[in-house]
Amino acid sequence: MGFSGGKKKFTLSLILANTLIYLFVNLTLGDLYVLRFTQNNYLILVQGQWWRLFTANWFHANALHLISNMVALLIFGISLENSVQKGVYFAIYLISGLMGNIASLFLSDFYVESLGASGCVFGVLAASIVVNRRFDPVAVILGVVFAGLFVIMSFGPEIDTWAHLFGALGGIIFGAIFTPQAPEKRFKDVY
Repeated sequence: MGFSGGKKKFTLSLILANTLIYLFVNLTLGDLYVLRFTQNNYLILVQGQWWRLFTANWFHANALHLISNMVALLIFGISLENSVQKGVYFAIYLISGLMGNIASLFLSDFYVESLGASGCVFGVLAASIVVNRRFDPVAVILGVVFAGLFVIMSFGPEIDTWAHLFGALGGIIFGAIFTPQAPEKRFKDVY
């Protein structure tokens, strides 16, 4: 799994976008600005600030939060990017994050605030396993091991478990929907 060639640029673009947003906000605007974009269940449900379900996916609490999400995105994003078209990949990324945030909105506490690309990343991780399950058993085994570790870590304090689990569910569903054909046909279409 190398980094050469044009196919892997989209994953790197997502990592760069998340990193630039983090740096810009933290170096210029500070935490108060981030609070305008987090998923705040109270503000979404009471004041109708539904856009927070999307924007929360692009902001991170600290450098460790950002790095852990981006490393996982790098590992599983490249695997997914090698197997599906860019538009499908981006749809899986966005839909998984949104699905995770919507689940968190209705299953978490009313006053919970959350942020981060974890739901998106869990969707990419799960979709990578679903998409690659028939033609790359080593990647699937590795993916299942990493997925298990990430799921275990999802139950820690201050972690939005619902966003992680439902982001992964989004990846499973949309990975299967977007890649119903045989592996040989997928490779033909992608390359």
